[in-house]
Amino acid sequence: MWSNRRKVRLRSADFSAKDRDPLLAAGGSKLNRAERAVQSSGLVSTVSLLAACGGGGGSSSPRPGNEGSVQSEPVPWPDPGPGLPDGYTPPSSTYTAPTTEDPNRFALREPEADPYWVAALRGPEFDRLAGAIEEVERTIAYAVPHTRPAYYAGRDDADGWQPATPAMAAATREILARLEAVVDVRFVETTDLEATNVIAVSRTAMPSDTLGYAYYPSTVSFTGSDVLISPLYDAPEQYADGLTNLDYELLIHELGHALGLKHPFEADGSSTATLTAEEDTTVWTALSYDAPPSSFDGAFRAFDLMALTEAYGVDPSFRSGDDTYAVSGQRGVFVIDGGGIDTISAAGQLQGVTLDLREGQQSFVGATPDLISAAGQLAISANTEIEIAIGGAGDDRLIGNGLDNRLAGGAGRDRIFADDGADTLDGGPGSDIIDLSEVTASPDTVIIDPGDVGSDLVYGFEQGVGRDVIQFMGAAVKDLLDVVSADRVPEAFVQGQILRLTDAVLETAAQVETAFADGGAFEALEIAAGGEAIVIAAASQSTGETQALFHVENDAAGLQAAQLAQLEGKALDIDSWQASNFA
Repeated sequence: MWSNRRKVRLRSADFSAKDRDPLLAAGGSKLNRAERAVQSSGLVSTVSLLAACGGGGGSSSPRPGNEGSVQSEPVPWPDPGPGLPDGYTPPSSTYTAPTTEDPNRFALREPEADPYWVAALRGPEFDRLAGAIEEVERTIAYAVPHTRPAYYAGRDDADGWQPATPAMAAATREILARLEAVVDVRFVETTDLEATNVIAVSRTAMPSDTLGYAYYPSTVSFTGSDVLISPLYDAPEQYADGLTNLDYELLIHELGHALGLKHPFEADGSSTATLTAEEDTTVWTALSYDAPPSSFDGAFRAFDLMALTEAYGVDPSFRSGDDTYAVSGQRGVFVIDGGGIDTISAAGQLQGVTLDLREGQQSFVGATPDLISAAGQLAISANTEIEIAIGGAGDDRLIGNGLDNRLAGGAGRDRIFADDGADTLDGGPGSDIIDLSEVTASPDTVIIDPGDVGSDLVYGFEQGVGRDVIQFMGAAVKDLLDVVSADRVPEAFVQGQILRLTDAVLETAAQVETAFADGGAFEALEIAAGGEAIVIAAASQSTGETQALFHVENDAAGLQAAQLAQLEGKALDIDSWQASNFA
């Protein structure tokens, strides 16, 4: 237990080896004032010093075995508690607002890529579909007419026109119902064909090499979104094992066109993107002509759904719980999610991963792949919101989105970009780089665990009330103390507090340990035995100085420091820290 607050060494030798700053001494402790009184009188004995403090005076007698020297018990006085002494005046703030942009702003931001697996399926005027569906209250009508639509008169569609078979009508309802569960659209059957973009499904005579065709959505033609099938392929059937015949697959294909999708193997007007041969197959899109029957599963495929959710949104009830997704060692994973607090996790991965939470973007294990369908790949659909990313044991790259994300790097040397939103970032063990840059400022939280090995580099941290926060895990620190300059150090006892030190070179843990040791620049600041403190160090009070964070503890092995983080930014200032910046 501590009974003395000041680091005063009592001896019968000259006691005036180090003068104290008179400005600081004026607010010092009772002992500090007594020490100066002894110095000014020329009395140097311990007995005199104790007398000046109300101690035992000259009546003290030597202890057995210590004859010839004067000893005493530690001097008790009221302890005001840990912290800087009452009356301490910190150096004046010198904050100057920066006039140029921080060079590290958005240092870790990655450009968004247009997902090729979606681009290859966007038909002409695909981009207008998202707005068009809002105009019709997210409802698309479809019909299975029994008589030829009047607007077919004079068109080739009228030659040999026939109504859809009952099997075609049933399959159409099934296909659209499955799709409605995923996209944010209601498909409503109607008999009213006098409107644009009603999906009318029927049959008509066709050349022998044509199985069917459909029209893209249109704002000017009643034929827009109509589907016509050859009478030779009008018997769709789904088998007990879930697979279908070619007739069923054909109907899915043509309904895809009616909803705005093009063939993935050819350009169509301004839509020029295509898929490679490896992915141009009905395994990945029903709009392909490469159609192995083993892929006929009665529904739109992964690439189709990724494109359709871009145009029509994701149904809020689809996977609306708190879901966790991970890469697969077998094939690509495609994430479509309507709600909840969701996670992309690479926990257990030893190789470095890239986890990108932005809509339409790609995550992967290892190097950037050529094919999104390959093992270890994951893509998030448009209009899907994912809140959490968890890295693995490798050197990971995590990218947030505009939501309130939680990004946890895990072990390794990770690179984490928060983006907008009130984010929580935990680099984990290893020396990580964290970028808090954002367009719209929100209070982000950086988690720092003194028990983790490594020191993080942080860009874009914003000091001040209501701004960013550093949360220390496993460290019992609380109060933020005033700035202390190396040329004006008060004597103080520190326990569980945050020190701000300046005007000294404190860039490494070894330099911090030296600064607190005997003869060091900050030796007068004493860390309690068994206690700890956080040190924030800056070379000066100038705005833009790097802020280095250390954890300092005084345990059985003595005083030990560990660097936790280094914060860089043109707006940082040792004077600008607030208590609310810590948790």
